[in-house]
Amino acid sequence: MSDDTHNNDATDESPDDELPDDVTDLLTAIADMAAMDADDSAELSHVEVQITCGSEDEAHRIASTLVDTRLAACVQRLPIHSVYTWDGQVQNDPEILLLAKTTSDRIGDLVDTVVDLHSYDVPAITAVPIVAGTTDYLDWVTDMTRPVIPDD
Repeated sequence: MSDDTHNNDATDESPDDELPDDVTDLLTAIADMAAMDADDSAELSHVEVQITCGSEDEAHRIASTLVDTRLAACVQRLPIHSVYTWDGQVQNDPEILLLAKTTSDRIGDLVDTVVDLHSYDVPAITAVPIVAGTTDYLDWVTDMTRPVIPDD
């Protein structure tokens, strides 16, 4: 999605401190997954958040912020090409796909941060539960996404 087409503007109808319905729905779905009983599914405590960005600079800024603030353990950046319809026109744009590994309890703050930093009016942010992974790797993701508590 091109930066020109999707820049945030002052005419946005939702207040800055209120999340759009689709973001709220995403957070609710993630919370529901995190609350599943062991009988319903294996513990789904880790997620991969997929985010598209319009430029390498934006992708770098978002990825660095997510890791620096411990909202993601790591973020992979991949060049992609997206074909989609926006404002009634088929678009064909290069983008950068971010794959952020995090825990389900950090997803809300991660999404809030991405929405705040992103240039698109409607950033593509989706989350996929990690249903399996090596114990050492998933433990590392958990450790890297724990908020740092400053010493008194």
